[in-house]
Amino acid sequence: MGFLEKFFKKRPKPPPPPPFTDAVLGPMQWSEDNESWIGKCNGFEFALGYEGEPAPTPAVLDYAKDVLSRPDWLASTLAAEKKRWESRVPKRLLAELEGLRFGVIYFSMFPTSYYIFATLEGGQDPRCWRVEYHGHECDGMGFDT
Repeated sequence: MGFLEKFFKKRPKPPPPPPFTDAVLGPMQWSEDNESWIGKCNGFEFALGYEGEPAPTPAVLDYAKDVLSRPDWLASTLAAEKKRWESRVPKRLLAELEGLRFGVIYFSMFPTSYYIFATLEGGQDPRCWRVEYHGHECDGMGFDT
């Protein structure tokens, strides 16, 4: 075997992590596409980031439990961001902005701090809206086209 063949040799794909159930967050299924555990709690769909372990890490679990147990806080941060954006978008986008709601809320660590990347539903093509957080601070809302 040549030197470079070691780097390009196909390795067997490890099996996906098993489903996981938490007493507070409930059952979660592994999503290969998202490389995370997906579940629903308090009306929110969420995803817990993969940290190389067969289950979500305790730190990410605790962060998700804390945030998802405070739906009013999540709603208020999104409402504040929508309000902030009202003066930044053309009038034709105000109805779209008002209709935005949480989609999947992705929880992870980056690298040693908690991080949320939440998709927002209700946007019109070609805009994909999102809101991001570091710890318990909202970094802001934006969109990609």
